[in-house]
Amino acid sequence: MKSFKSILFCPAIVICGLLLGACSAHTEAVSSPAAQTDAPTAVPQGAASPAPASTQADGATPEPGAAAALDGEGMEQKTRDFILVGQKDRPEAGQYHWAEEFLDLLDLGSLYKEYIAQGGKAGDVEGFTAYITENAPVPDHWKDMFEAAFAEAYGEKIVQYELIQDTYYQVYVELDGSAVPYVAVNARTGYYHG
Repeated sequence: MKSFKSILFCPAIVICGLLLGACSAHTEAVSSPAAQTDAPTAVPQGAASPAPASTQADGATPEPGAAAALDGEGMEQKTRDFILVGQKDRPEAGQYHWAEEFLDLLDLGSLYKEYIAQGGKAGDVEGFTAYITENAPVPDHWKDMFEAAFAEAYGEKIVQYELIQDTYYQVYVELDGSAVPYVAVNARTGYYHG
């Protein structure tokens, strides 16, 4: 009986090993960068070219900007998530800071189209975040929004703004009868720090 079990057991181990090896080779081929190139496939002379990979439901090829728009459909949420919760592993100085109320005002879809038109890489969440942090429009009522958040956080009354550079302002409050620098704020993002 022992020899019968060993005769069945040995081939079973060999078959399992071969199956695992085949799966491993398939996984490596699928995940290797060489297997994922965008190189065109060769078409034998006289044969019809394959249809473009990116076609619309009606079979028409999308316009050049349409691919960027399709890629951008999920960019709004990905960008919001990255800004608000996705940078926890970075040092404070390396993070992109936005007040959520200011971020809510942005038309991220339009800004993403601008980003792509300016040569931005489709699907690059961090690149797009850097772009909006430098190029998003400053809200007309940024001071009102900032002052409400500031009053809630500090309970101090702002008495003066001094432009530092671009959209950065030094904010002064009155302490002991004097205007004292208290925090700096970015009018574009609403982010402030002392």
